Amino acid sequence: MRKHQVFAMDTCFHNSIVGTYPYDVRCEMLVELGFDAIYVSLQTDGLHHVDRMAATKNQYGLEVVAAYAGLDVIAAKDDPKNHEVSELFQRLPYGCDLELTLITSDQSVKPSSIDIDHLAIERLEPLLEIAEKQQAHVCLYPHFGAWLERVEDGVRLCQKMEHPALKLVFCGFHWYAVEGSNLSQSISSAIPYLHSVNMCGSSRGGALQVARSNLLTAVTWTIFLCLVVSTAADIQDALVFKDTVLVEMSTPISSVQ
Repeated sequence: MRKHQVFAMDTCFHNSIVGTYPYDVRCEMLVELGFDAIYVSLQTDGLHHVDRMAATKNQYGLEVVAAYAGLDVIAAKDDPKNHEVSELFQRLPYGCDLELTLITSDQSVKPSSIDIDHLAIERLEPLLEIAEKQQAHVCLYPHFGAWLERVEDGVRLCQKMEHPALKLVFCGFHWYAVEGSNLSQSISSAIPYLHSVNMCGSSRGGALQVARSNLLTAVTWTIFLCLVVSTAADIQDALVFKDTVLVEMSTPISSVQ
C-alpha cells in the first residue's frame, strides 16, 4: 500500500491525430496505469466536464482531487476568466481542491514582486470562502514566468493570509526551471503549508531555454525524485505526476511505493 496518494495531472491528454482525449477516455487510461485519482486542468471546455466529475468515483474508482487554473491578480473583480475559475470551483465535487497559478496581465509587473501582494490577497479571499463551504483547499502553484513564480512567493502569501484552507504545491519542474538549487531550503520553508508535490522528468535546456520536461527515466529527474520524496516523507498528502508521464511511461504507477 502506498504511503502517499498518487495522481496524474491531465496536461498531456492531447495529440495531433485525435486532439484532446474525451474525459471518459482520460479516466480509463489512468485506471489502467494504476493511478489513484485524476487532476483536471481548466481548459475552455472545463465547465462541461463538471457533472461528469461528480460521477467519476463511482464509475471509475478515481477521486477527482484537484482542478488547476490560472488567476489574473491584476484583472478586475468581474473579469470573465477569473469568474469562470470561481464558478468551476463551486461546481467541483465536494472536497476537490483548486490549484492556482497567479499571473498578471500587466507586463510591467515583475515575477515575485511584493508590490501586488494586496491584490493577490483580494482575489484569493472569495475563493477561500468557497473552499470553506466545499471542505476543500486553495493551493498556490508556483509556475515559471508567472507572477507567483517561486516557492517563497507562495510561502509569503500563506504567511500573510494565515488561512487554514490556503496551501502550497511544490512543483519540481518549475522549481528546477526558476531556482534549481538549495532544494532542502525551499522545501523546508514550504512544509508548514505544503499540500502536494508535483513531479515530472526535468533537465536543462529546451524550448524555455532553462529547463524541459522529460520522461520519468531521465537521470536528472531520477536524482531529483529521490531528493524530493526523501524530503517529503513526512507529508501525508499527495504526489502528482505531470506531462510526459501519462503518455510515455512504460512502468505502471502502481509499482511506485
